[in-house]
Amino acid sequence: MRNYASLHCHSEYSNLKIIDSTNRYGRMVDYAWDIGLSSVAMTEHDCISGSLKYIRTYKKKLEKEWLKLHEGEELPSYQEMAEELDFKPILGNEIYLTEEGLSSENMSNGHFWHLVLLAKDEEGFRQLKQLSSAAWQRAWFKAILRTPTYPSDLFKFVQGGHLVASTACLGGFAAWCWKQIELSKQDAAIDMQFYYDKLDSHLAAMTELFGEGNFYIELQPNEGFYGQEQNDYNQFMIERYWGVYPFIFSTDAHYLNADEREIHKAFLNSKSSNDREVDSFYRYAYIMSQDEVRELMPYVDDDRFMEMVNNTKKIANMCSFYDIEQPKVIAKVEYEHYDEYEEDLDFFDEVTQETYPYLYHYLYGESEADRYLGRLIAHGFVHKYEPSWNMDVYLDRLEEELWTIKTISDNINQPMSDYFITMSKMVDLMWDAGSLVGPSRGSAGAMLLNYLVDITQMNPIELDLPFVWRFMHPSRPDYPDEFRPFNK
Repeated sequence: MRNYASLHCHSEYSNLKIIDSTNRYGRMVDYAWDIGLSSVAMTEHDCISGSLKYIRTYKKKLEKEWLKLHEGEELPSYQEMAEELDFKPILGNEIYLTEEGLSSENMSNGHFWHLVLLAKDEEGFRQLKQLSSAAWQRAWFKAILRTPTYPSDLFKFVQGGHLVASTACLGGFAAWCWKQIELSKQDAAIDMQFYYDKLDSHLAAMTELFGEGNFYIELQPNEGFYGQEQNDYNQFMIERYWGVYPFIFSTDAHYLNADEREIHKAFLNSKSSNDREVDSFYRYAYIMSQDEVRELMPYVDDDRFMEMVNNTKKIANMCSFYDIEQPKVIAKVEYEHYDEYEEDLDFFDEVTQETYPYLYHYLYGESEADRYLGRLIAHGFVHKYEPSWNMDVYLDRLEEELWTIKTISDNINQPMSDYFITMSKMVDLMWDAGSLVGPSRGSAGAMLLNYLVDITQMNPIELDLPFVWRFMHPSRPDYPDEFRPFNK
């Protein structure tokens, strides 16, 4: 059995708002494996953009280590590999919980409390996406980018016990309440009991919201002068809440290991004209072995320490392996001229299944998308035809292009027709909005079909441009060279 699960980690994707981490997925996963950890959870600063890249990285690692034990055998599912190797990926997010309604206009009176969320399954990840989207939709920039999550967002999207949450670092709400309690000892104007009550209410509300066994008090290892505040908080929470709520520890990793601290420190100051004080926040913010964590928490007895270790592993065991990679989906728009352009098919009366089988398919085949593309092509011929055109040349060229499209469509199990139909509509909208549209889109300009359906405004045959297969080719059964797919 491997050691604790590292449930609070950051990578380069946490640099979105402010430079923050020197970690990279590949190195993190390899290092965590090498020092015996059982999991690495990615909890960027309100950014889940790297999730797919992270899962791909973890899958490669699982395959590599499993094959070392089962050389020559067929790979099982990733869930089975993760369970056998006791090494599981977890997708999460470190959100910024604020007062309800906080905005750029009233932010001077607001707070941005950290809260770590971990998705136990695919539904949990969907809820993470909903929370993140809501925060980004109301984002604003003032000094740095702010993406606030309102309490109402949690009550709206968190349901069913699919997420695990923890109190996060000293930037969390629990630690903020503790700081107010400490300040009240020197300032009688601060109502100590008020913040005790707020802290108690917060922990109870989070437990009720996320569900029993899904909310944890998070401690972080630290020591010495820089770690005094963290250690005082840790001991306060242990004394007041141990046995009431479950505890975990995390290292809130922003760099790989202790040897890279100076590199990380230089990185954080690389875009500032003044030295940025980083020691108090990041001195121990790296991926630690279990022994390193134990050494930095001498005030925790062995039984309690192992209980926190086991709780991290319990969370990892609650998280199943789910693959968020989805097939690319070609955008589809309404076939608004389908009936209107039917009469244009008369232009191809002499086309038969024997003479031009692929053109015939797009004119009269079973697929509605293919037939609509055929009607757009026919409409283009009707309105652009010139007597000087050699129809054999044009039809041969179109047949080659349609053969390419049909072959790729069969390979990806989607009608590529929808790509051209959608792109034609997008170009129409650009013209209608008063924008100027360039005559071509790179290698797409060599395709006669694009000219006929008004995606491009240059006739490749008149310009003596051969059909360049860089744009599309059956040997590359994928989307066009210039295509930007829409994912589910």
